[in-house]
Amino acid sequence: DGISAIPALTGVATGNQPGDTITIRDNGVVVGTAAIGANGAWTFANAGATGGGHGYTAAVTDAAGNSGTATATSPASTSVNN
Repeated sequence: DGISAIPALTGVATGNQPGDTITIRDNGVVVGTAAIGANGAWTFANAGATGGGHGYTAAVTDAAGNSGTATATSPASTSVNN
């Protein structure tokens, strides 16, 4: 299919607890979640990405259900060629 690598999405959540949840959306549609690790880092494998343009956003939810935005260190907009 011509896809050489699907880029994982990564980031560091500050002010959150290990185990809090990062929800990843692609153009507003939830595509998966990632747990915040002990050092605040999170990674989403993004294995289900398809060809074409993508607009990723990340939101964090803590154990009490409070939510906010999270930042990603990998590209928030990316294109997968297939």
